[in-house]
Amino acid sequence: MLRIFTTQVTGATKALLHKEEDIEDAARLLCQALASDDHVYIAAFGEMKAIEAEAVHGHEALPNVHSLDEYGLDSVTERDRVVLATRFSHDEEAVQLARKLARRGIPFLSITTITDNDEASLVSYSDQTLDLNLHQGLVPDEDGTRVGYPASLLGLHAYFLLALTVREILAEVG
Repeated sequence: MLRIFTTQVTGATKALLHKEEDIEDAARLLCQALASDDHVYIAAFGEMKAIEAEAVHGHEALPNVHSLDEYGLDSVTERDRVVLATRFSHDEEAVQLARKLARRGIPFLSITTITDNDEASLVSYSDQTLDLNLHQGLVPDEDGTRVGYPASLLGLHAYFLLALTVREILAEVG
């Protein structure tokens, strides 16, 4: 099981590298705020709170990145950017926040797995979406179910690819 899981995780992280254009577009969205000393707020749900913890408290946290939970939606302006991270794009709590951000004209990106129901999902509101493409566990169990669903692990990987690209862009313009 361990080898299967490791092989599958490796494949999933490599698949994110093939989304380099999406990552660059998402990084540019964040750089619009960061290059002008505005803010990026992170709102994460469930196990994806790991992304928020890394972005805000990590060893290499980007400047002007804050937890939306800590500062509140009233602190966010149209010049700021928001990152929403959730397991699936139809997460109702995340979709409600996305609607509020869209109504206020606040650009944001999502880190999530896109589900089939795009009309009622983050995809319909997000300016950019980084799709984790993780629809089920990675390892088949003896009874046919699948286990080993590493949403937070892939979300963190996507975040690091995004943060590294942001640093690269800011170094070029700075």
